[in-house]
Amino acid sequence: MGAKSDESFNIAPNGIEKKITSRTKAIMVVHLYGCPADMDGIVAVARKHNVRVLEDAPQSVGAQYRGRRMGSIGDIGIYSFQISKTITAGEGGAVVTNDPLLFERATRFHDLGMLRLGHQQEGFYAHL
Repeated sequence: MGAKSDESFNIAPNGIEKKITSRTKAIMVVHLYGCPADMDGIVAVARKHNVRVLEDAPQSVGAQYRGRRMGSIGDIGIYSFQISKTITAGEGGAVVTNDPLLFERATRFHDLGMLRLGHQQEGFYAHL
């Protein structure tokens, strides 16, 4: 049973804390239909328990929470490009972060664990 939602239909901070256990590594926030979740409350709970915040924001591209874009507040932002999302490309997606460790880990998952040295630049990765 997941945490309760609020009037925006997003996860509510007051329902998250009692769901956190010693095995919890992250809180995944899904910003639905351009409606941002209460990121101040969610980030506060996450920091208190030393867990990461993942923002799933493909249906909220362009939406803002207190002047910040969805996907830029948590530790990592996730955007899928599946046909029902705001930005489509058939399939695929994007991951954004300003954390170098998370960037490297995401890159390794994408490239089946192989980081091709000499082809990585800050904020950009491509197969050449």
